[in-house]
Amino acid sequence: MKIAILCGGKGKRLRPYTEEIPKVLVPLNGKPILEHILDLYAGKNYNDFILCIGYKGDKVREFVDNAMHRGLTYKIEYSEAGEEAGMLTRIFKLKGCFTDRVLVSYGDTLTDLDIGILRQYHKEKGAAVTIVSAKIQSPLGLVKNDEDGLVSSFDEKPVFHYYIGHVMMEESAFDYVTLRMLEKPDGEGLVAFFKSMIEKKLLYVYHYAGKQLTFNTHGEKRQAEEMIHSFYTLDETT
Repeated sequence: MKIAILCGGKGKRLRPYTEEIPKVLVPLNGKPILEHILDLYAGKNYNDFILCIGYKGDKVREFVDNAMHRGLTYKIEYSEAGEEAGMLTRIFKLKGCFTDRVLVSYGDTLTDLDIGILRQYHKEKGAAVTIVSAKIQSPLGLVKNDEDGLVSSFDEKPVFHYYIGHVMMEESAFDYVTLRMLEKPDGEGLVAFFKSMIEKKLLYVYHYAGKQLTFNTHGEKRQAEEMIHSFYTLDETT
């Protein structure tokens, strides 16, 4: 099964890094996040990748070329939808690049996801699309009330599930993508697609409880650098 990695992000909140390179090449402990992602998937015996490039995509190609000269043996191909393309457009551009199904992964998110279990779950459900979520607990008590201020509920630190940037898709799912969805601004098109699949009862969720990291700011990048060691064994980090 192919792994598609979204590599077109501009990472504006990580400037000045991203003035010269795309977000996926921002280093964590001296190694681009993209390289961490490729290595961790390869460690699970998934070596066939599609890099969905956009902003400064030439830098991604340059990085891969240099990595190949260093002995990188992964199979890598590219999908390019343009620098201004939204996420759904980048995903839709994958149509015809794979058979059966593909796992789409954000290029700024690292997890220890067991892809085999996810794929089995996806197939058993007969899902067209399966998104991956994780738990998050609100630190606050949440209140609901009517227009008069009468409280209808109070939930103390409720637990929610949030989407963590991994999507398994059947090739048939592209039949439900519309031009109107593709024309929406970045992110909004993907949300519209998910909502449409919910209405059609074709979207499932897989709950993941393992390690994960993502980052959008310099502070989050520092936290990610502290966390990333937990994804590797002692032998791999020495």
